[in-house]
Formats: sequence, C-alpha cells, structure tokens
Amino acid sequence: MPSRAAQRVHEGASGSPRRCAVSTRTHTLRRCGDYRALVVENAAFLRWGQGSPEASAKVFRVSEHFAVKMGHRVPLIEAENMQFLAENSKVPVLKAHTAFRDADTKKSYIIMDYISGDTLQTLLPSLSVAEKDEISTLVKEAFTEMRSIPPPDYLGILNRNAYLHGVFWSDGLDPKISGPFASQQEMNVAIIEKLRQTESAPSIRLLKNMVDQTLRNHRALFTHGDLQPKNIIVERSLGDHGCPKIKITFIGGASMRGKV
Repeated sequence: MPSRAAQRVHEGASGSPRRCAVSTRTHTLRRCGDYRALVVENAAFLRWGQGSPEASAKVFRVSEHFAVKMGHRVPLIEAENMQFLAENSKVPVLKAHTAFRDADTKKSYIIMDYISGDTLQTLLPSLSVAEKDEISTLVKEAFTEMRSIPPPDYLGILNRNAYLHGVFWSDGLDPKISGPFASQQEMNVAIIEKLRQTESAPSIRLLKNMVDQTLRNHRALFTHGDLQPKNIIVERSLGDHGCPKIKITFIGGASMRGKV
C-alpha cells in the first residue's frame, strides 16, 4: 500500500473525488478508471508537442488549468526534468504535478500546467523579424541558464539514468551502450559498440578514429534533449504601455541530459 504522499486525488466526471493509488517510485498507476474517464470525456486535443492525434504522444487539456501528455512512448523522466529545472534554475518550463504509467494499458501520463499560446512551429510563418529576434534571444538566455547548472559527475540523463534515444538506445538499456557513463572515453566506446550493430568492420575502424579524435576533453553540460520549434510554446500579450510582450516555455524533450 503506497504512502499518503504517493497518492493522488483526481476528480471523476461527476465532480466527486476519486482516489488513485500511485507509486511515485515505480511510476505505476495501480487503479484509476475514473481518471481514464476524465481524460476521455473532458480532453480537448492540443497543438502541443507531436502535431497530430495519430502521433505516439498526445497532449490533452483536461481542465482550465491542467493538461495531460499521454502515450506508450512518453518517457516519465520528462516530468522529473521539468521539476528539476523549476527547482534549480530560471529556465521557463511547465510545472509537472505527477507522472505515472497505467498498469493496464501500459500508457504513460504526465499531468502538467496548461498555458495559453501556440507552438513556435505553428507561429513561425506569421512572426515578424523583430519577434523572431526576441524569441531567439529568449531561447539563448534559457540555454545559458540551463548550462550554468553545476553538472553531475557522469554523462547521462537526470538522476544517473541511461540515455533513452538516438545512438545510445539499446534493448533493455544495456549500460555498455546506453550509459550512464563515468567519462567521455566510456561514452565513445558505447557509440562504437552501437555502430557495430549496423556498420561494416572497415567503417567501424574509420568511425572509431573520428570519434576518438573529436569527442574528447569537453565539459559536461545540461542541455535539452529535443529542442525543436514544436517543443517551444510562445505566448504573446501586451505589456506595460501597450508594448508587445513575448514569453516562451519549453515543453517536451525526452531529457535534459548531461552532454559534452
């Protein structure tokens, strides 16, 4: 039986409170039929993140103040990333309230704040040069802030987790390929081991030399794992004296990862 701190209360369709026992350690939803009903009955598809209802990850607005990201391939580490950045930096990220995996459907859910606005991907064609310049400055400032966070003593995802995507993906997250890594040299070995699965021996010899020559003596920094226009929400409003005001918020991103 999970502790009281590991329980979350959701509102059912009738408005009465429904108890859902959630293990925050395993991120497994143990019983929440009423929550699934809430999503089905009240969700309005948002144009956030993945851009179509057929995508592997979908984002729904479920109330005036909350949205839910769900799907079979939604990494729960995203919620931990958002919480970490909110607590340790001024990087503009959504507030994540909880995250869990449904034991029946195997889908993952992240409950987060809903904010008004559109993705940068949607707005780009209509933005003026001045607005693009301002957004570029805001993104640069956010990354400068993110990269000023003291780095961990490893290369990997937050809380010493393995990399989940790209060249480091492996079945079962084999630590020899997916990490985390104690050094850049270990990371280079992992890159070559992954490439051995698809490349010929002559190619591996060439690539190993290139990797060893270029990926060395770099600092480890926190960075966004999936920076794309679709993962930036832009809010436009009028500030003091009627002057236009732009605010950005990062969404999505499989990880904020230690990176060279």
